[in-house]
Amino acid sequence: QDAIDLVARTLGALPMRDAAPPRFTEARHVEFRTDRTPVTLHHEGKPDQAMTLAYWPTTDDSDYPQVARLNLLAGVMRLMLTEELRERLGATYSPSAGSSMSGTYPGFGQFSVTNSIDPKDAPIVEAAIAEITQALRDTPVDADLMLRARQPILERIERNRRENASWLAIVDQAQSAPRYLDRFRASKSAYQAITAADLQAA
Repeated sequence: QDAIDLVARTLGALPMRDAAPPRFTEARHVEFRTDRTPVTLHHEGKPDQAMTLAYWPTTDDSDYPQVARLNLLAGVMRLMLTEELRERLGATYSPSAGSSMSGTYPGFGQFSVTNSIDPKDAPIVEAAIAEITQALRDTPVDADLMLRARQPILERIERNRRENASWLAIVDQAQSAPRYLDRFRASKSAYQAITAADLQAA
């Protein structure tokens, strides 16, 4: 009875929790910048160090097959950037490509490419990125490149299913965002279903 009384005066005295979290609809409005003029920012570090960053607007993460397609596209682009920028041009060591699609801001997401470079190499790096982007738009990805990009993702999915940390991250939001649990279960088949035509369209 003492325990019941103590809980009643503390946790039991808290107001009832809302049945659903507030929507904050107005605060969720975010837009990609409309002025696409390149922006140059200067740092005060070593003069031979710079970065190029390129961004493309996408959308939010409400369509999981599209999330998977853009993630796989990022993997393909990363391989192409590595072959061109590191192996052929020697302009950067670890080019990066990624897709970030918001689960908070409706309609907002971005696909990005980032490279650490010497400033003098910026023109050739930017030209190579444009060329690779055009190739991905105009030509279906070949089977070998698809395999090399897809296989690490499938292996990571299998590894995540065996690790507690991955499940804890899913369980943490299983009630508030159950779609992520469903996606975790369907992730392997979603990535296996993607075709070269899907990537070209994406």
